Amino acid sequence: PYMCMCIFVYLKSRLCCVFFFFFFKQKTAYEISACLVGSEMCIRDSKEEKKMIRIMLACAGGMSTSLLMNKMKEEADNRGLEVSVEAIGEKTLEQHLGEFDVLLLGPQVRYVIPNVKKILAGKIPFDVIDMRDYGLMNGEKVLAAALKMYDDFYNK
Repeated sequence: PYMCMCIFVYLKSRLCCVFFFFFFKQKTAYEISACLVGSEMCIRDSKEEKKMIRIMLACAGGMSTSLLMNKMKEEADNRGLEVSVEAIGEKTLEQHLGEFDVLLLGPQVRYVIPNVKKILAGKIPFDVIDMRDYGLMNGEKVLAAALKMYDDFYNK
């Protein structure tokens, strides 16, 4: 790209037009970002992309938690949250490692807690869903509990 500038000058009572052409190299995105300093860098860094929070619900077969999963998805949509919620049977937990950030167990499978502790090895937060919220399929409260668990674990 180039830039042209026209300057009008008077030479011996005559109006003349003199053109100046300026040629310059367009900077690449890398060159532009590399030269950001101070407040410009703060502005760039503040536009951080939000990470989708992946919540996994596990029960005996994944059936009852799938009802709760739908309620949680609905609540997340209503609140405009970037959340993924999936439901599985607890026996397939190891096959799904790496697919979730938070694990919630249905109250009926609380007996698997020792095994879950071994599988997750403290790398992923988990808890048992409150029995009352589970029975009422209270997606709002269970989602809030999962988000708090995520925040407490990852944003210490």
